[in-house]
Amino acid sequence: MDYHNKYIKYKNKYLGLKLGNEENNICKDNYDDKINLKRRFPKTNKILKLYKPKIKLLNDHGVDGTYQKWKEENSIVSPYCLSFKDNTKILNFIGAKHTIDKTSDTFKLIKKIIKQYKPQLIIVEGVPHSMGMNPVLKHFQGEGMYAINLGKQYGADFIGIEEEERKLIQKLLKKYSREDILGYDFLRMHNFDYKIMKKSKKKFLNDFRTHNMFNDATYDPIKWFENTFGKKFKYGQFLEYSFPYNGMNAVITQKIGYEYSKNRDVASIKILYKLINQYDNILYIVGENHIYAIKDILVHSFGNYKIISNMVSKSIICKIADMISKYKLIGIGEFSHGIQESWEFRFDLLKYVIQNTNKNIIIFNEMSDWQAKNIMNDTIWSRKYNKFINYEGIKIETPVDNGSDQPTWGIC
Repeated sequence: MDYHNKYIKYKNKYLGLKLGNEENNICKDNYDDKINLKRRFPKTNKILKLYKPKIKLLNDHGVDGTYQKWKEENSIVSPYCLSFKDNTKILNFIGAKHTIDKTSDTFKLIKKIIKQYKPQLIIVEGVPHSMGMNPVLKHFQGEGMYAINLGKQYGADFIGIEEEERKLIQKLLKKYSREDILGYDFLRMHNFDYKIMKKSKKKFLNDFRTHNMFNDATYDPIKWFENTFGKKFKYGQFLEYSFPYNGMNAVITQKIGYEYSKNRDVASIKILYKLINQYDNILYIVGENHIYAIKDILVHSFGNYKIISNMVSKSIICKIADMISKYKLIGIGEFSHGIQESWEFRFDLLKYVIQNTNKNIIIFNEMSDWQAKNIMNDTIWSRKYNKFINYEGIKIETPVDNGSDQPTWGIC
């Protein structure tokens, strides 16, 4: 009997529930069935707390700037973890920056949390909840797959949290046309495939035609885009058109994204709370904007949270940034030569200044084309949308033959 089944048996014993071999285990799946369950310990008469989500506290994803403002007010740098804890439950909620880069800050934070807290259950987005516990995932990757594989080393189960997409599509069809929903799906996948998967335009278009919301290979997304927006589609541009936004100037796909994200979050919250009532130590990994959407619901259930980051010297970075913020022009010099940690610190300082000040010009000296590319070409901050529209983070440079036994980063 694995750890989880032992836990369920123990819990049901003190709830006075009858154990069976079928899926009739109240604490496992059907705790919310309409039966006469008082949820009391027989001897102590102590009421077992049932966690229920207050859905009306749901926020939108804050792409209008409210999410970034919340991060600034709390000195949060992405990726990060909100750690909730009460007398019986631990929920670590990681706001990830989607990536397949094993050297990324997101992967490092996941490793840190799993090693420190050793969760019973890891919840990932992008996987339908209907697939059940520990399903076989053939094409799943990124930070979710990394967490699953690492969690297995510590005995953690994993499960998806997504509502079945057909149900979400049915809700969208009540307000939007099939063509516009497919257009949103096209732009949503454009954003992901360009920024995260690094696909070519040809690969992206081929994949979309074979894997879209309606499995419609005849749909022409380029023609739809030109008819809808009156401009030519350019791969790598218009990424913001898929952001979930419902403001006065929102385009049709942003409105669909807003509705889709809201319905998706509501469904995920209900699933999350079922799992919270079942497990005592959970790690939940999701895109960072989702964390902003549901954080207030979790605060209502657990109280306040602790912010965990893997960013070394974060407080020092904040102090330095505050010191230099009064200057109109900031130059970040090459204060080290060949030391990766020092360069990462400088990069984090630059990232913080971009996020939290209104500086228009930043001058920096780079040691190589590789470093220049990391900042110049792969880090783009949008003032209009108040967020990174392209950020790849730091990648470890492949060591070169420099006539020494040490790699490039080891030369001082």
